[in-house]
Amino acid sequence: MLTYRVLSLLLSLAIILISCNDKLKQEVKSKYEALLKGHDEVMPKTMKINKLKTELLASVESLSEYDSLKIEAVSISSELQSADDAMYTWMDDFGKALNDIKDLEEKSKRYDELSEQIAAIHMQTEDAMARANNLIANTTK
Repeated sequence: MLTYRVLSLLLSLAIILISCNDKLKQEVKSKYEALLKGHDEVMPKTMKINKLKTELLASVESLSEYDSLKIEAVSISSELQSADDAMYTWMDDFGKALNDIKDLEEKSKRYDELSEQIAAIHMQTEDAMARANNLIANTTK
Protein backbone atom coordinates (compact mmCIF):
# COMPACT_ATOMS: atom_id res chain seq x y z
CA MET A 1 0.00 0.00 0.00
CA LEU A 2 2.84 2.37 0.85
CA THR A 3 4.51 1.64 -2.49
CA TYR A 4 1.27 2.49 -4.29
CA ARG A 5 1.07 5.86 -2.50
CA VAL A 6 4.68 6.67 -3.28
CA LEU A 7 4.17 5.76 -6.94
CA SER A 8 0.99 7.82 -7.06
CA LEU A 9 2.79 10.78 -5.55
CA LEU A 10 5.70 10.48 -7.98
CA LEU A 11 3.34 10.17 -10.93
CA SER A 12 1.41 13.23 -9.77
CA LEU A 13 4.63 15.22 -9.42
CA ALA A 14 5.76 14.14 -12.89
CA ILE A 15 2.45 15.28 -14.41
CA ILE A 16 2.70 18.64 -12.64
CA LEU A 17 6.28 19.17 -13.83
CA ILE A 18 5.39 18.26 -17.40
CA SER A 19 2.37 20.57 -17.27
CA CYS A 20 4.46 23.46 -15.92
CA ASN A 21 7.12 22.86 -18.57
CA ASP A 22 4.48 22.90 -21.33
CA LYS A 23 3.10 26.17 -19.96
CA LEU A 24 6.58 27.69 -19.89
CA LYS A 25 7.26 26.49 -23.45
CA GLN A 26 4.05 28.18 -24.59
CA GLU A 27 4.97 31.36 -22.72
CA VAL A 28 8.42 31.43 -24.36
CA LYS A 29 6.85 30.81 -27.77
CA SER A 30 4.41 33.67 -27.25
CA LYS A 31 7.23 36.02 -26.21
CA TYR A 32 9.26 34.91 -29.22
CA GLU A 33 6.37 35.75 -31.54
CA ALA A 34 5.99 39.18 -29.90
CA LEU A 35 9.70 39.83 -30.40
CA LEU A 36 9.42 38.90 -34.07
CA LYS A 37 6.52 41.31 -34.40
CA GLY A 38 8.59 44.07 -32.77
CA HIS A 39 11.46 43.30 -35.12
CA ASP A 40 9.16 43.36 -38.14
CA GLU A 41 7.81 46.78 -37.13
CA VAL A 42 11.20 48.40 -36.59
CA MET A 43 13.43 46.78 -39.21
CA PRO A 44 11.77 48.31 -42.31
CA LYS A 45 12.28 51.74 -40.76
CA THR A 46 15.87 50.93 -39.84
CA MET A 47 16.54 50.02 -43.45
CA LYS A 48 15.55 53.57 -44.47
CA ILE A 49 17.89 55.30 -42.03
CA ASN A 50 20.96 55.60 -44.28
CA LYS A 51 18.94 57.18 -47.10
CA LEU A 52 17.25 59.53 -44.65
CA LYS A 53 20.60 60.57 -43.16
CA THR A 54 21.89 61.33 -46.66
CA GLU A 55 18.81 63.43 -47.46
CA LEU A 56 19.02 65.19 -44.12
CA LEU A 57 22.66 66.18 -44.48
CA ALA A 58 22.16 67.14 -48.14
CA SER A 59 19.33 69.47 -47.12
CA VAL A 60 21.75 71.55 -45.02
CA GLU A 61 24.89 71.04 -47.09
CA SER A 62 25.01 74.63 -48.34
CA LEU A 63 24.69 76.11 -44.84
CA SER A 64 27.59 77.26 -42.74
CA GLU A 65 28.86 74.70 -40.25
CA TYR A 66 27.84 77.16 -37.50
CA ASP A 67 24.25 77.46 -38.72
CA SER A 68 21.80 76.16 -36.12
CA LEU A 69 19.92 74.07 -38.71
CA LYS A 70 23.13 72.37 -39.81
CA ILE A 71 24.12 71.71 -36.20
CA GLU A 72 20.67 70.26 -35.54
CA ALA A 73 20.89 68.11 -38.70
CA VAL A 74 24.23 66.67 -37.60
CA SER A 75 22.77 65.94 -34.16
CA ILE A 76 19.73 64.21 -35.67
CA SER A 77 22.01 62.27 -38.00
CA SER A 78 23.85 60.97 -34.93
CA GLU A 79 20.54 59.99 -33.33
CA LEU A 80 19.57 58.12 -36.49
CA GLN A 81 22.89 56.29 -36.45
CA SER A 82 22.42 55.45 -32.79
CA ALA A 83 18.97 53.99 -33.52
CA ASP A 84 20.42 51.99 -36.42
CA ASP A 85 23.25 50.66 -34.25
CA ALA A 86 20.82 49.79 -31.44
CA MET A 87 18.67 47.76 -33.82
CA TYR A 88 21.59 45.71 -35.10
CA THR A 89 22.87 45.13 -31.57
CA TRP A 90 19.36 44.05 -30.57
CA MET A 91 19.18 41.58 -33.45
CA ASP A 92 22.52 40.09 -32.41
CA ASP A 93 21.30 39.77 -28.80
CA PHE A 94 18.02 38.24 -29.98
CA GLY A 95 19.90 35.67 -32.05
CA LYS A 96 22.04 34.74 -29.04
CA ALA A 97 18.96 34.40 -26.82
CA LEU A 98 17.21 32.29 -29.43
CA ASN A 99 20.11 29.97 -30.20
CA ASP A 100 22.37 29.93 -27.15
CA ILE A 101 20.02 29.97 -24.16
CA LYS A 102 18.59 26.51 -23.58
CA ASP A 103 17.02 26.96 -20.12
CA LEU A 104 13.41 28.06 -20.67
CA GLU A 105 13.18 30.23 -17.56
CA GLU A 106 16.37 32.05 -18.47
CA LYS A 107 15.17 32.41 -22.08
CA SER A 108 11.85 33.80 -20.89
CA LYS A 109 13.59 36.42 -18.73
CA ARG A 110 15.93 37.38 -21.58
CA TYR A 111 12.97 37.69 -23.94
CA ASP A 112 11.33 40.09 -21.44
CA GLU A 113 14.47 42.25 -21.51
CA LEU A 114 14.58 42.14 -25.30
CA SER A 115 10.92 43.13 -25.45
CA GLU A 116 11.63 46.27 -23.42
CA GLN A 117 14.63 47.03 -25.60
CA ILE A 118 12.80 46.70 -28.92
CA ALA A 119 10.04 48.98 -27.65
CA ALA A 120 12.65 51.61 -26.73
CA ILE A 121 14.41 51.19 -30.09
CA HIS A 122 11.08 51.58 -31.85
CA MET A 123 10.44 54.88 -30.06
CA GLN A 124 14.03 56.06 -30.64
CA THR A 125 13.80 55.27 -34.36
CA GLU A 126 10.38 56.88 -34.79
CA ASP A 127 11.46 60.03 -32.96
CA ALA A 128 14.73 60.47 -34.86
CA MET A 129 13.06 59.83 -38.21
CA ALA A 130 10.25 62.28 -37.48
CA ARG A 131 12.76 64.95 -36.45
CA ALA A 132 14.80 64.32 -39.60
CA ASN A 133 11.77 64.50 -41.87
CA ASN A 134 10.59 67.67 -40.16
CA LEU A 135 13.97 69.37 -40.58
CA ILE A 136 14.15 68.30 -44.24
CA ALA A 137 10.67 69.73 -44.82
CA ASN A 138 11.66 73.01 -43.17
CA THR A 139 14.87 73.40 -45.18
CA THR A 140 13.34 72.66 -48.58
CA LYS A 141 10.57 75.30 -48.37
